[in-house]
Amino acid sequence: MGFLLPLLLLSIIRSSTPVWASSQECPNSRTILEHLVNPDSPPPRPAQTLSHLKESLHALTPDGKPAGSRGINVVMAALELGSVKGLKNLVGKPLKIAAGGVSTVMTDIAEHYPRLLKAQKNGKLTLVGVLMDGMDRSQLAHVRNIKVKVGEATWDIGVFEHHGPTGAKYVFLDNPSFGRFTAIPNRAVRGESVYTLRGLEEASQSNLEETQKIWSAINQAVADVVEHEKADIYVPHDSHLSPASFYIEKRTRARPISLKPLVHNEGYIGNFDLKHSDWNQIKGIWNLKHHEMEEYFMQGDQLVMLAPAVRVAEQGEILSALSVSTGTAKSINGQAGKLRAPLGIDFFDRVAGLDNFLGNESRPHMSALLKKGTEAELHEEGIVHPEVIRQFKEHGFSFTENGEDAVVLAEKARAKKALQLNFGMEVDPNKPLFVSFARLVHQKGMEFVAHNVEHILNRGGQILVGGPVGDAVGAVERELFLKIKDRLIREGNPNARNFVFIDGAVRGRSKGLALAGSDFFLIPSRYEPCGLTDCEALFNGTIPIAHHTGGLDKGRETILYRPLHPDDQGWQLGQAINEGFDRYSNQKTFQESQIRAMKEDFSPEKNFSTFLSHQRLEVFGKIIRELDASVSASRLTQEEARQILKQEVLDSHRSDHDDWIRALKMIHPSRRTPLMDWLISTE
Repeated sequence: MGFLLPLLLLSIIRSSTPVWASSQECPNSRTILEHLVNPDSPPPRPAQTLSHLKESLHALTPDGKPAGSRGINVVMAALELGSVKGLKNLVGKPLKIAAGGVSTVMTDIAEHYPRLLKAQKNGKLTLVGVLMDGMDRSQLAHVRNIKVKVGEATWDIGVFEHHGPTGAKYVFLDNPSFGRFTAIPNRAVRGESVYTLRGLEEASQSNLEETQKIWSAINQAVADVVEHEKADIYVPHDSHLSPASFYIEKRTRARPISLKPLVHNEGYIGNFDLKHSDWNQIKGIWNLKHHEMEEYFMQGDQLVMLAPAVRVAEQGEILSALSVSTGTAKSINGQAGKLRAPLGIDFFDRVAGLDNFLGNESRPHMSALLKKGTEAELHEEGIVHPEVIRQFKEHGFSFTENGEDAVVLAEKARAKKALQLNFGMEVDPNKPLFVSFARLVHQKGMEFVAHNVEHILNRGGQILVGGPVGDAVGAVERELFLKIKDRLIREGNPNARNFVFIDGAVRGRSKGLALAGSDFFLIPSRYEPCGLTDCEALFNGTIPIAHHTGGLDKGRETILYRPLHPDDQGWQLGQAINEGFDRYSNQKTFQESQIRAMKEDFSPEKNFSTFLSHQRLEVFGKIIRELDASVSASRLTQEEARQILKQEVLDSHRSDHDDWIRALKMIHPSRRTPLMDWLISTE
């Protein structure tokens, strides 16, 4: 299953004629160059003028502030909006809409992107989500209502706003049906997480109609918000909010620069089987014509929620999608090339990486997971040893920022001792301490950790493992860990105390202490598009031991291993663990590695710079489209178009030249325009 879903993702990034291929497919394409050649002609609508596109390029470029440049408005949407500062849930706790890594990313985006966008010629960020059951709406401002057509019915959707302290604007969409989502995980009756409706492939025929109506209403409302905010860029972070791109493309008077999805996990793309007899009902719910449903939403006999965003981008933009890591983008593109012949589909390697970032809030000197806390908080978060409670109550644990290496290492040693004390391990600084915690699901491959528990113990190490069960494979893994622990105790094995299994989520200060106090973090994911745990571990001087897949190759100090097959990693993980033991045996070089790890850079600034670069590429592509259309309409000669492109665009953005050429090469030769071929030939 872990292999088939990425193939499905690849198959929706398919061949179709781009809008720049023909002037007939772009009704307004002539007006740009007409206005350029004849300034007295009536100016076309704003988003279709060359001057507007050039202005957008400048607004997306860090250097230079020409007159008239404007800020870029970015709208992002996700169900998991993470921690929303200034809001609470109905049980009085700070609002955190979370189920996995997306929430961490959205929290960090809200923390850093407003500042970076504002510095970028006064741009702004709007985050769109759903007003869920369990949210305290008294803290929100109702600003308007949206009416959307869902089948034969009209749905009334309230729009509530919240302005966060960092400058992020939140828009929450409200309808009684959206109460199916919950902002309070494990709340009785409502389900176990925010994604009560997640996993549409598992939806039964009895609730198929209801779930589709909810998703249709949400996506149409998101499209309305994008238009209302006059967004230049729309980024869905959740496959279930990707169909909004289709409605934005259909309805907006001025199409945004980019409608590109950011794929967090190719294993969750919102796909489910759809009988052909259901087509009429479903296309009515989504307000689709038959050809629209087939072209944008369907892949074979499956409706794929991610597909509309990919296909809208694939038809009108240089890149088809973004991925949360360069490694995953390369993997998807590489598989696409190999799969062309056997599947009979012409794939294009047009996914680009946008390596996720982790803000300084996750570094030990700032981490909330290592700060002081009350005894009640500590108990709730799994801190139970009296001495460790005392340390947290008095001062917590903090690795001094820019402190001397010896001071930092001493604080990490103190955290290791506290970790050993709290979980009943031998308090021994000489024993290498391994941790591994994640959701117990097929993707995370925790069974391979189970295969190596006794290997670690027999070599004189310690290991802490934990995580909540998330699927049938996870249930089996949980039993595996429990049986290992039970057998070690029954046999009277003295190493039994050095294996700790936390039956459930490792959270709060237990998580902070596990990251700060351990020496190695095991990450045997079968696939891992992004990888944030590895960054968290590195920030804490804990060396990741990771499967070389997706986004897990970011850390320079990470120990990577390459199994022959992602479903058979036990032996290779064991060999990588042996490398860890070898490194640990030379404490001087190991500690130097820990210090280097703590200084690794996964900053929001790097991520934001790449984000802007991808958006500049899309503006560049639209300029090429408009120039090609003008040549086709005999308004310009090919040579005139080349000169305009060189003098008005390329010469002003020299630093982007190599990136733009590489991106154009990603487009299949049969779909390149004459201007594209000319640019590639001039490299």
